[in-house]
Amino acid sequence: MNQKLNINNKHYRKASNLESLNMFKGQLYETIVTTQSNEHIKNAAPIGVICKDSNHVVIHLDNCVHTQLNIMENGKLIVNIIKDPLILTYSTLG
Repeated sequence: MNQKLNINNKHYRKASNLESLNMFKGQLYETIVTTQSNEHIKNAAPIGVICKDSNHVVIHLDNCVHTQLNIMENGKLIVNIIKDPLILTYSTLG
């Protein structure tokens, strides 16, 4: 069941599974992972995500120091699937 959410006049929905987002097993997707430290310092990093199955993804955080530390601090991250390549570029360049 999809849940609809409105934030700042933008419409979002919770997906029932990854296939409903056109993410399929074995495929690599470029995403932006956002995290926040316990001191409320926000971080965004471009990270490749591999779709493991219809409900799970694998994320490799080899060179993402701030992202990895934030996740270790509070266990939270958001994977942003985007269509605009400029947003990915901005997160790559800082």
